[in-house]
Amino acid sequence: MNNMTARIEPEKTLHGKIPLWIYVIFFSTLLIAISSFGISQYQQRQTQASNQMQRTKVEELQQSLLTQDDVINTNWLHTLNPLVKNVKGNVLWSSKEQHGIIKLYNLPSLREKQKYHLWIYDLDAKNSGPISALIFNPKFENLIIPFRPEKHVTTPFKFEIMLEEEGVKDNLSLLLAQP
Repeated sequence: MNNMTARIEPEKTLHGKIPLWIYVIFFSTLLIAISSFGISQYQQRQTQASNQMQRTKVEELQQSLLTQDDVINTNWLHTLNPLVKNVKGNVLWSSKEQHGIIKLYNLPSLREKQKYHLWIYDLDAKNSGPISALIFNPKFENLIIPFRPEKHVTTPFKFEIMLEEEGVKDNLSLLLAQP
């Protein structure tokens, strides 16, 4: 026989039927799938733990506010806007703590360029304009959100949630709360 003739060796197989590389790919894919599942479960548990910690902090703040002798606890009053006809909730505020919580249930979601804006009106403010306290765009219908205004509030006489839209001058007053 001629030395120039190349020998073709059969592909290595496991048990003589399926090539070894197919097993390698199968088990590698299985390992990646199991790892991905484990990572997603870990991330989900971390998110749940973070959400629980946030809820606990808000509950502690709520209890702290309710013990203050200057606490304001008042319900939201509706404007005539049909967007908020089913919204319920209240405002907790302490001027001593300069901290508050708003609770809103059945709050409608917004379009892309819209946002809700909480304003506080203060009798003792040097100017007569409202003080910005919170800007938010909820992802859920039911919210409990802590807030701190950007300026000191001494004697609040009105809390107002406005619907603001980028590029629109006239904002809509949606909810009011007065102590």
